[in-house]
Amino acid sequence: MKSRYYINKVGMAILTIALCSILTFVLFRLMPGDIFTAKARDMAVERGIPLEEARKLVVSRYNYDPKEPIPSQMKRYYGALLRGDMGNSMSNYTVKVTSIIGYYMPWTLFLVSIALILSYLLGTWLGSIMAWKRKSVVSALIAAYTTIVNAIPPALVPTLVLAIFAFGLRWFPIQGAYS
Repeated sequence: MKSRYYINKVGMAILTIALCSILTFVLFRLMPGDIFTAKARDMAVERGIPLEEARKLVVSRYNYDPKEPIPSQMKRYYGALLRGDMGNSMSNYTVKVTSIIGYYMPWTLFLVSIALILSYLLGTWLGSIMAWKRKSVVSALIAAYTTIVNAIPPALVPTLVLAIFAFGLRWFPIQGAYS
């Protein structure tokens, strides 16, 4: 029975990864406008070269040709993903996306770990108070607090924390790990 549970979980994880990668591939191609044409136009103006030459430079820099057939693009996309190659950064073509992720990963893991530990400690503490002081005003206040906090959209919480602690109190840097 346990092996079936784990097989089901692994299967769902693989399905989720496959669907997310397909969605990423499709949405990137369905976006209005073409970032590569815009980059080619900017490069042509900046360097004073013909648009077609700039387009060829952009295609070689980013290893992406929007005129390539979709099945061929998908084959290259998944081949690169399976090799761990996510391509170059759109803002700085000399930097690989994996190196950017590697640079920010330690700070991300640090912040997520701190948030997880704090939420565990706070939740356990509040839960024990509610269990200890059943049917009291304190228990009702904690229940109201948790209801309100759970009603706040998750995307709004980091914005509020940034506004309060970085802009208001100036305890944390606004961008990056240091100020």
